[in-house]
Amino acid sequence: MHSVAICLDGTLPGYHLHRGYGSGGNSWLIQLEGGGWCNTRRNCIYRKTTRRGSSNFMEKALPFTGILSNKAEENPDFFNWNRVKIRYCDGASFAGDSEDKAAQLEFRGQRIWSAAIDDLMSKGMRNANQALLSGCSAGGLASILHCDEFRYLFPRTTKVKCLSDAGLFLDAVDVSGGHTLRNFFGGVVGLQCFFPEHLIANVKTPLFILNAAYDSWQVQASLAPSSADPRGYWRDCKMNHARCSSSQIQFLQGFRNHMLNAIKGFSMSRQNGLFINSCFAHCQTERQDTWFSDNSPLIGNKGIALAVGDWYFNRAGIRAIDCPYPCLDFGNAQTERTKCISRAPCLLAKYLMLLVMGPRGPFPVGRARDLVWVGNTYWLRYSDRWANNYVEVSGNYAFVPGEEGAGLPSSDRLPEAPIQNMLDSPHSDESMDVYASSSTAAEKT
Repeated sequence: MHSVAICLDGTLPGYHLHRGYGSGGNSWLIQLEGGGWCNTRRNCIYRKTTRRGSSNFMEKALPFTGILSNKAEENPDFFNWNRVKIRYCDGASFAGDSEDKAAQLEFRGQRIWSAAIDDLMSKGMRNANQALLSGCSAGGLASILHCDEFRYLFPRTTKVKCLSDAGLFLDAVDVSGGHTLRNFFGGVVGLQCFFPEHLIANVKTPLFILNAAYDSWQVQASLAPSSADPRGYWRDCKMNHARCSSSQIQFLQGFRNHMLNAIKGFSMSRQNGLFINSCFAHCQTERQDTWFSDNSPLIGNKGIALAVGDWYFNRAGIRAIDCPYPCLDFGNAQTERTKCISRAPCLLAKYLMLLVMGPRGPFPVGRARDLVWVGNTYWLRYSDRWANNYVEVSGNYAFVPGEEGAGLPSSDRLPEAPIQNMLDSPHSDESMDVYASSSTAAEKT
């Protein structure tokens, strides 16, 4: 079966593994990478030129942060577990099994999932005494899709749970009255089962849903995309929620209410967990500032890492739902909006120096001017001696493809499908092996 467990372009998929030790040596955390979806032949073909569709463009090593960190002070409950990040290159949330021969596209998400899990089982995961399947964005949806399947891999004595971060994609009405995301998913799969609100009631395994009530990706791509807002009425609001008008905030509250209604039945199960904060954010488990830091988002006095840990280890039931933005005082002690980290990247952008990877290493090219969120990624607009440019941000660094002294491609707006293959942060002190799954065993690449 796994002989065709391949990425969109036919290359072998892969994962990053950091071994556990001590009390966590027999515990496993599997993180499914996110990265949106491709829904047309054109954008699926484009993906073949990026790490989202080809392992040729994947990094050999990744910094493990947040829920993947190996430092107790950054990840108190899972730091010494076996931690795995399965790379995403099928374009459909590790689901599907088909091909487009004319376009030379392979849609083998289910086989990639199966091959990676089989390989990890052979590397010791079959002996796990506890396991957690997690994922962010498209990977968060995948963690829901594969949750029960993951549970059935282990004996009943093994504690197995699942975590979906920013995977609660809603079949919401956009600002024009249409259904942008429904139409988008229609190009990927003609079934409603891709919407988690139709799935979560049937998941038998304990599941934790972590989501921002004002999910920044869904605001950008589902609620107010340019196709639904051709005159740009929502442009300022999408760039900075402090610029939203009262009517726009009211519309966003409707989205929040949709989310709360979608999880109402789910939240009644004692085995499930819930953390819905009133942040404008997307993917909060792998970012250190949101997962566990002095500035992490709180509901009450509890942050995300502690909430997930309390739920997983049965220390407390977690069903935390934040007050609606901006959480003003209504007679309670709280007089400021709920503590959210969603503003931090904008502050970071003021001080971040942009770097170009030259033949002798990185060198500065300019200062950040603006930060926008598109396609699961923060993009920084900056000025240099050539033009305005956009670059993807990872951790505290940003890398621009190019060579020293050479001009960089300019753009006054984000490209429709920007290249995203220069991501890595250079200061990771961890050593993660990268494997590619084959028909029989993982081959180290």
